[in-house]
Amino acid sequence: MIRVLMACTLLGLGAEAAKADIFNVYLNKTKLGVLALSDRGGTSTLQATLTDTPLSVFDGNYTAESTLKGNEHRFESISISSRKTRQIAVRFDGNRAGETLVTPASEMTPLSDPTRVPSGVSDPVRVMATLVAAPKCPQELTFYDGRRVIALTPTEATKDATSETCAMSYKVVAGPGHLSPLKIAKAKVTLTYAENPRSLTQFTVGSGIFLVTFKRIP
Repeated sequence: MIRVLMACTLLGLGAEAAKADIFNVYLNKTKLGVLALSDRGGTSTLQATLTDTPLSVFDGNYTAESTLKGNEHRFESISISSRKTRQIAVRFDGNRAGETLVTPASEMTPLSDPTRVPSGVSDPVRVMATLVAAPKCPQELTFYDGRRVIALTPTEATKDATSETCAMSYKVVAGPGHLSPLKIAKAKVTLTYAENPRSLTQFTVGSGIFLVTFKRIP
């Protein structure tokens, strides 16, 4: 309960807390923190709070917003950890990346130049909202976070009377991998949806010996 309240406070949800989708985060079997997604009037917000990472290396907060207002689509994020602070802002023109700002400049990559970003991209928050609300296994999704382009591609789907499991591949298709110097560029994603009512109850992201599991808090 303390973690749920903490996540809701950081999100600024207030009375709308019941509308948030909140997940506990685990690395293998170790609990790391919480992840929460909310949607308010055209603005989707994603908040991750990690407090128990190994040796506290990645402890910190990540907040990102995706805003649709008329024809304008903006993505903004800030990550604050024990290692660094990074801010990113991207203005999208339709499904193309436009003006991109990354602070500090040392955190920029070649893909921080939007002219190098292929068309057909969304942002991480909007993609997460799509996964959470998907009425069936998601189709391919491609997104841009200001530093790289990632593709989520469906690989397998299985269904029974009570749930549906959707397997997807996660691949960095342009730009650097995650977690330098590891530079992780590929992972397997598995999403589990309960039926009647439809709800994303759990999803996992696995690469090598690492398995990160997100379990919905009822």
